[in-house]
Amino acid sequence: VEATGCPGLTVEDTLHGPKIATELSHCVADGACARGKVCPSFEKITVTRNRAPRKKQLPDLHSIPLPAPASFEGVYYMSTFAVGGMGAGVVSAVLVRAGLLQGYHVHFLDKKGLAIRNGGVFGHIIFSKDKDQTLSPMVPYGKADLILGIDILETARGLDPAHNMRVANSDRTAAVVNTHKTETVLSLMGTDSFNTAELEMIIRGGTKGGGYLGLDFSAVSQKVFGTKLYVNILILGAAFQKGRLPVSLENMLSALESSVPKADREDNLAAFHLGRRIAIDGDSVSSTGAAKKRDYASILDEKSAILEKKPFGGRALARKYREITEQAARWMDMEGPWKEKIAVRAYELIQYGGVKPAEKYLTLAWDAYRKDRKDMDHAATKAVIENLFKVTAIKDEVYVAHILTSDEKLARDRERYGIDPANGDRVSYTHLNRPQFTVFGFDLEFDLNSKNWMLRIIKRCGFLRGVLPGWHRRENEFRDWYEGLVRNFNYFEDSADYKAYVEALKCPEQVNGYRKVRYPKMEWAKSRAEQILKAMGGPGGQRPLIRK
Repeated sequence: VEATGCPGLTVEDTLHGPKIATELSHCVADGACARGKVCPSFEKITVTRNRAPRKKQLPDLHSIPLPAPASFEGVYYMSTFAVGGMGAGVVSAVLVRAGLLQGYHVHFLDKKGLAIRNGGVFGHIIFSKDKDQTLSPMVPYGKADLILGIDILETARGLDPAHNMRVANSDRTAAVVNTHKTETVLSLMGTDSFNTAELEMIIRGGTKGGGYLGLDFSAVSQKVFGTKLYVNILILGAAFQKGRLPVSLENMLSALESSVPKADREDNLAAFHLGRRIAIDGDSVSSTGAAKKRDYASILDEKSAILEKKPFGGRALARKYREITEQAARWMDMEGPWKEKIAVRAYELIQYGGVKPAEKYLTLAWDAYRKDRKDMDHAATKAVIENLFKVTAIKDEVYVAHILTSDEKLARDRERYGIDPANGDRVSYTHLNRPQFTVFGFDLEFDLNSKNWMLRIIKRCGFLRGVLPGWHRRENEFRDWYEGLVRNFNYFEDSADYKAYVEALKCPEQVNGYRKVRYPKMEWAKSRAEQILKAMGGPGGQRPLIRK
């Protein structure tokens, strides 16, 4: 993100926390980021389809009752808010054409943005029954009858009195809003943040009672159509079914067919009617895009099943994984989400280096727990669970090869790219890696366009960690330093001391990225933790520890 400023990326919540991923609906796939070598984690995925993808099963889109169209006297004002590349211009085109077919005098204005680059855009569409009335093409402050919020952040910006486009009125305005969080470049970089629940409150505050419909239309579009690009049409369908558009169904469909490419008409019409169905039965339809929920028990079952597939000793390994994980969960009486974190991280460490690093990780976490403070919500233990794993599972070439070819990763790809082997789909990978080895004190780095079969060989070469003692030496030293920090944790009666030590335990949170990015952050984390401990006073920079 920092090297390219590209918003064709997003943040996904995973079992390992938030991770940067490609936003397929925004990525232009020109390969410039890979050629610029801004990160060694790129891959090229080629999907070969022998037949057209099988259509997703849609909810019943027939027999949808016709709503009573919006009625108005004189002028009807509508505003759209989005970012470039989300199809706000198509919404304006459909509404303008539908209004003309309905016999209205139509004014409109589109503010274009930086397409695919997160530039904010808005549109104004005005229907007038008086063809001789002189009107501005912009919706006046407080006069909007309908807001179509394709992007929730831009919608809130448009309605917030602190900004310039104050078009809403709580006595007049209705709104249909996509509540999906589309990251900005600054939020991807971690220098800015926004909360969609707070944005919804702003928008609700500018709309009339009963006039707000908010839903993650992006999730529905992605699940049903394999892309988020139909959000705009889903919103149009929902607004129509809510009776917010003063045009007939016949004119809406005719305008839609005239405003989209012929090849895309079928999917756009399906999206429009799906949006109508959402307006009637949003809960059941929106669950179409809901992610599968995983809890502690299901994670144990899933990871054990994967370990059992290992060709040599898989069953014994799966049993051992269950044993040490369930034992740790009993010892540490943590709430559900933290049991899930323990289960995932113990599994990953077994994949990284076998049972030994997993047992060591769980033992150190338990050691921190038994000296922790319940009244402080076990903040120290939680910091250890997160960060001890982070520094132990070093992303060397062996572990990265496993990650790139793991069952979980391949399953995510099948879902993400709509790969259906039963329909004859085939997929091939080219990983644009830059391996680095230290041999006789020399750092060797080279470009390697590897295939999955090559990586499956590399991931079985864990013996290289012992053969090449200088390999990832700095990461190993950082891990050993943090293990010492965890071992030195003890019970603190003084709450200020306790919070200070927890802050030190959290320092590795900032350590991410590949080598050239990560190494300075590792030095910062060590320096920061040492500053914190020194400020606590006492011998060696620490006040005397008091065992519980």
